[in-house]
Amino acid sequence: MDGELGFVELEGGVHLGGGGHGHGGLGVEGTAAVAAFLLVQVIYKMISPMALGGFRNPVVISNLGIAAFHAVTLWTICQSTGNPFLE
Repeated sequence: MDGELGFVELEGGVHLGGGGHGHGGLGVEGTAAVAAFLLVQVIYKMISPMALGGFRNPVVISNLGIAAFHAVTLWTICQSTGNPFLE
């Protein structure tokens, strides 16, 4: 542990903020909050073609790519922790 910040050093030098609780990671509540945020972002970015008038706008293309990335992240969260929305 590194003082009050609660950082945990993982193999390869990766650091996760432990939030001062003595362990790394977010816990169930944090994971559910991240999953909820990502779900809202996926929905928001998926409606951008309607808001911006089609699929040729570079912002729309970027938003759809980000939505796909967030969807994969959500799937990974659900696979590793179960459905965080039911916890």
